[in-house]
Amino acid sequence: MWRQIKGLLYFYSTDIRSTLIIFWSILISTTIGSIIISALIKNSEINMIFSLSFALYIFFIIFGFNAVKKLIPFSIKIGATRKNIFLSVGIFLFGFALSQAILVNIAQTIFTKVIDFLDLQTYSFVHPGEMLLTDTWINRVIIDTGIMFFMAITMYVFGLLFYKYGLLGGGSASGVLVLLFMVGLTTGWVTNTMKQLFQTMDSMFFVQMTGIALIIYVFTWVFMNKLTLEKEV
Repeated sequence: MWRQIKGLLYFYSTDIRSTLIIFWSILISTTIGSIIISALIKNSEINMIFSLSFALYIFFIIFGFNAVKKLIPFSIKIGATRKNIFLSVGIFLFGFALSQAILVNIAQTIFTKVIDFLDLQTYSFVHPGEMLLTDTWINRVIIDTGIMFFMAITMYVFGLLFYKYGLLGGGSASGVLVLLFMVGLTTGWVTNTMKQLFQTMDSMFFVQMTGIALIIYVFTWVFMNKLTLEKEV
């Protein structure tokens, strides 16, 4: 069992490697380029704001949705059991979110030191931790892990719906959620809930967000248990 899970985790890690190299190359080069531009216009009144974490949030939204068609078919094709696929994907998504959260905050720490060394007053990084909690490195990692893991799991569920039930099933589920969201906006429920969350938010909120994502992932077993190689239509 664990030997097969290790094999699946190795495949998932190697499969995402090239995509990560491209993503981080673009992110780092863009950051360096923006710092250079800021240094060249150092005495201007233009302020540049950059966020490494938000770029990863978007990456995890896309990755979570695409993970199903990238990981599941190959896992089934090589004969992995549904239980092992279920466990390995869950372990991989959490480990991936945690590792990227650590990496992105190491990168931000390094770039921040470069900015301080160059004395660039017109360039700054933004992070949810600065707006919501005490801005410490650990809090940033907790926040990024919780957000990225939650986003990956949520979009993974949508990916499963589209994979198993096709465009009709996935589109119908998406439509229902959009409708509920619009109703929530109209009645003020969404706005009031968001205000309450921001007022009471602390590091435990993001730990709880990770826990909620795990609970959501447990329910994906309903789809995984009888998942086939071919899409159902």
